[in-house]
Amino acid sequence: MRRASKSKRGFALSPAAEKCGVSKEVCVSKLSVLAIVFVVPALGAQVLGVEPAYDPLRLPAAFAPAATNLTVRDADRGRDLPVRVYLPAATNAAPVVLFSHGLGGSRENSPYLGRHWSARGYAVVFVQHPGSDESVWKDQPARGERLKTLRDAASAKNLALRVKDIPGVLDQLARWNEAKDHPLCGRLDLSKVGMCGHSFGAHTTQAVSGQRFPRGSSAAPTGASRRPSPSARARPGAAARHARSAASRSRGC
Repeated sequence: MRRASKSKRGFALSPAAEKCGVSKEVCVSKLSVLAIVFVVPALGAQVLGVEPAYDPLRLPAAFAPAATNLTVRDADRGRDLPVRVYLPAATNAAPVVLFSHGLGGSRENSPYLGRHWSARGYAVVFVQHPGSDESVWKDQPARGERLKTLRDAASAKNLALRVKDIPGVLDQLARWNEAKDHPLCGRLDLSKVGMCGHSFGAHTTQAVSGQRFPRGSSAAPTGASRRPSPSARARPGAAARHARSAASRSRGC
């Protein structure tokens, strides 16, 4: 086996490099460049004074959002709606994001979204919808029974109930926003309300926003009939008008 020859500086050239006539200076130069390429990232952005790349999931180091569990009482419908609220660090009124869970879910689902949005200045309200939440399957011992109750819960009736839950939540948020000594007092800017959801919650969001589901459409909930009733079809702009109405009534603390 041939060994690499050494220069006066103790730098070794491989036999292949010597055969090709590569000078020691060129090898040293190239290795220096490689060293810089690999070492510079390892130094870190802070050492070099360069802003780190944006990470959409990274939270501010000092921010630790706390979740507050509350219950909205919709007296007109005799319906209790559990909600979980994440507040931003700033104490001024913040824009509001509503979140609707999927079939069989609860207000405790997707907490990473609550932390992420509240860290960026939003008040986030996770709404739980009785009748299509975790209560429909938790008490069912057999897997087959659980699947059946979930299928039955994915109905036009429950979609209509979900859609009507949102105005009830907005009205209660407006009242809490004005109630002295309440944790939400003065924390909500109800003139700026957005909404999103997962699965059945996405259908809820679309219906609240005014989307119409044609009878027999594949976009309708996967219940037995797959046909949302007319009451489940919110008129375009109805949710926005209700949010503006709630905002006009809520002046904060």
